Amino acid sequence: MTNPSKEFWYYAHKGETLRELAGNLETPSPIRLGARESFNRALELEPDNMWVIAHRGLVERQLGNWDEAIKAFEKVKENSPGDPWAYAQLGETYRLKLARTSISPQDPLAKKAIKNFDEAINQYENKEYLWAHAHLGATYFHIRELDKALSHLDKAIDLADKSYAWAWAYKAGVYYQQGKYVKARACMETAKDLDPRVISSVGFQLALLTYLNGETDRAIELFNRELQEDVDNTLALYGIALVTIRTKEVNEARSEIDKALAALLEQDNSATRYMLAALAYLQDQNDQASEHIQSAIAATDRIQDILESNEVSESIRQMLINVQSGNLSWLGLDCDQGFQDLISQAT
Repeated sequence: MTNPSKEFWYYAHKGETLRELAGNLETPSPIRLGARESFNRALELEPDNMWVIAHRGLVERQLGNWDEAIKAFEKVKENSPGDPWAYAQLGETYRLKLARTSISPQDPLAKKAIKNFDEAINQYENKEYLWAHAHLGATYFHIRELDKALSHLDKAIDLADKSYAWAWAYKAGVYYQQGKYVKARACMETAKDLDPRVISSVGFQLALLTYLNGETDRAIELFNRELQEDVDNTLALYGIALVTIRTKEVNEARSEIDKALAALLEQDNSATRYMLAALAYLQDQNDQASEHIQSAIAATDRIQDILESNEVSESIRQMLINVQSGNLSWLGLDCDQGFQDLISQAT
């Protein structure tokens, strides 16, 4: 190729095609790495092309390179100070970095995410930037400012004529944190009907919410339905053991406990160790539960390597992402003060 302009657009379009093909999972797949390489080649020819800088920023974010992504979006924002998209993408990058590190509203990442989302909304026509409202709502969810989260999620849902599955999923999370399990399940069902991909392990989550709502027999039925699709479903086996222990004597739940333990002991990561801790606690084995919690905390340093290696099932992968962001609600013991005390003592 001898025409610099044609060569530039060849690499720019190739990068964007590969970026789209790579999907939304935050993994360093060969396709995504190829997208970054193509964008880099384009920038060698036109170093200040904002379109390429912005789209390479998206790739860096999906690779988990938060600081590189922030640098890219800051440059785009400086070049286009009135562009709400640039502010929204910068806010989203801060949000994702925050979700991996902190739940504190005082964290500088939280403040930067909120500030940029607010700027994006304020610069958008009639302040009706539904994507920014949804992701600002998710930011408030991460830092447990749940009323603000609900306000922005509802705004996004209304602007999308009730069809925004991602916002419905986060709204389910808000209601879950508030202990409003009936509302949480209704929102999760809506999200699932709109787009099943937006909720990780949706069958497990719905079964867990059913249990927390006091419908234990129905919960067992839903967990067993998950096992029919995958006999080695670790989360479903854990869920059945959890519900059975809570509704029967421990000795009567021995079969369910043993099946769950066998599946969990075949794996070694932070998520499975937390499940082992929960099952030990439910059997009044607090010392063993504390040991599992401490080992789960120690294993968090390995989570990113595990996620990048794709060596675990998709359901366990999603629970590891939850652990990474400090979310242990999926264990079903949020309201159990004894278990929460064990976690507090270990941290």
